[in-house]
Amino acid sequence: NNQFTIDLGSDDGMKRDMIVLSGKGVVGKISDVSKTTSRVKLLTSEDRQNNVAVKVSISDTESTEGILQNYDPNRGVFVIHVFDGNHDIREDMQVITSGKGGVYPSGLLIGTVNTIEELSNSIGKTIYVKPAADFQNFDYVQVIQKVKEGS
Repeated sequence: NNQFTIDLGSDDGMKRDMIVLSGKGVVGKISDVSKTTSRVKLLTSEDRQNNVAVKVSISDTESTEGILQNYDPNRGVFVIHVFDGNHDIREDMQVITSGKGGVYPSGLLIGTVNTIEELSNSIGKTIYVKPAADFQNFDYVQVIQKVKEGS
């Protein structure tokens, strides 16, 4: 399942690209809106257009940035390319949205680092991230909208 429908639509203030969260983390964003319902495209969708700017929290004051490229359904993890290979990324570090790219606001939990793969012929690293949200089991979601600076 790459998407689901919620019972809120444009009559309720829903708009395309609003972010959808479960109680545990990001599940996706609104892709289509009608008057009374909205379709939510999951982060686990096999759509390669689903790139999300993220950062790995190295410490309380340090992080490194990357891009969530896709979801690997066989391993049950997100595949993320981290641009800077110099940081010491370890298992169980948190991965959150970075706020760059204009759609996902900063600070929303994506998951935790599961595996790190060094790239010998490229800059950076590939990390595999266990999703915080359980995409098979949630009854309620919340929809948020990024607040524009100065609002």
